[in-house]
Amino acid sequence: MHYIRFLKPPRLLSGRRGNAPSVLKAKVTITTDLGESFLWANVDLVVELTDGTGNDVLERGKGYTWKGSEGMRSLEVELLIPASRGKESGEALRLLVRPKEEFQAVETFESFLGDSNEHEDTGEMGGVMAVRSMAIDMPSNQSLPVSTSPSMAERTFKFGTSEIHIWEETGESIARHIWDAGLLISAYLASASVPSSRKAIPPLPYLHKTLSQKDLAVIELGAGCGIVGITLCTLFKQQISQILLTDLPEASEILTQNLSSNLSSKNISHQVLDWSSPLPQNVRETQWDMAVVADCTYNPDVVPDLVQTLRRLGEARARASASRQMLVLLAMKVRHDSEMVFFELMAEAGFVVREKCTLPLPVLGGEDEEIEIFVFAMG
Repeated sequence: MHYIRFLKPPRLLSGRRGNAPSVLKAKVTITTDLGESFLWANVDLVVELTDGTGNDVLERGKGYTWKGSEGMRSLEVELLIPASRGKESGEALRLLVRPKEEFQAVETFESFLGDSNEHEDTGEMGGVMAVRSMAIDMPSNQSLPVSTSPSMAERTFKFGTSEIHIWEETGESIARHIWDAGLLISAYLASASVPSSRKAIPPLPYLHKTLSQKDLAVIELGAGCGIVGITLCTLFKQQISQILLTDLPEASEILTQNLSSNLSSKNISHQVLDWSSPLPQNVRETQWDMAVVADCTYNPDVVPDLVQTLRRLGEARARASASRQMLVLLAMKVRHDSEMVFFELMAEAGFVVREKCTLPLPVLGGEDEEIEIFVFAMG
């Protein structure tokens, strides 16, 4: 999977002469989720101007080609804005950068779980994800340049009639971006929410049974941007009565933004939770039915604290009810062998793997990868 990213917020520059069009400029890159590799294939891109919602296209700019085969690492794009555009009541505008070819674009959860051999004959397997800037308020006095602030960008995911909007930070930081395992487990859960869609995914009966129950209490550890928890709350409204997204303080701003963009439900919230610290009272006293962990095992230094936190949550649930165990749902993309320490420590903590499956992750211009999903419970 590759992601188009703004290296810096787009900037609005005035025309050089009189009523010359203003120019919206941005520098983009196309990388993997952790930014450790640029896209090495060539991809045609489309740059569009949309309204403040990001849905209605107002202007289409010229085409661009990302020349990954030539070692390209960044690309400057621009779009002319007619002098009349935006002067009407300070219209808010946004910049959308997306792949030109539809088969390379991935904006629906179904597209992540499609047939990995669909484009095998053309060598065009793998997807590239579009990005939308924050709204740029067109100044009525044309006091330019103007840049978006704060530094965020949006990704949109569709499933049936539902839409999930996830904001990330712009730039090359990886801490507050969507990562592959979180994205794929969200797509899996979306399909699991509709029984007729489950034929497209490997079966996990233990997980499906849990998600069919009522009044579920769910906690997510290391939530990041919150895509997994927001997907759960959006598509399992009838089953989940409480869901808590947790992470370190630096994730609080992006979680606040994403919860406000997607949900008005009182059933979902977020708070700071440091795995190396004692559990907060409200977390300790809640009987959690499921703990969700996505993309959290890549750093072996924090894995002991992560497992210790899961053990405390599981033991608290077991003390409250011997008949119901806390399920741990893990999604990971194995990046190095040291991540296997997670499974050793989980076994020592009394957790056993109830079921598992693997989801293919085609990569354009590179070797295919896979996302592994595990369902644990205390033995």
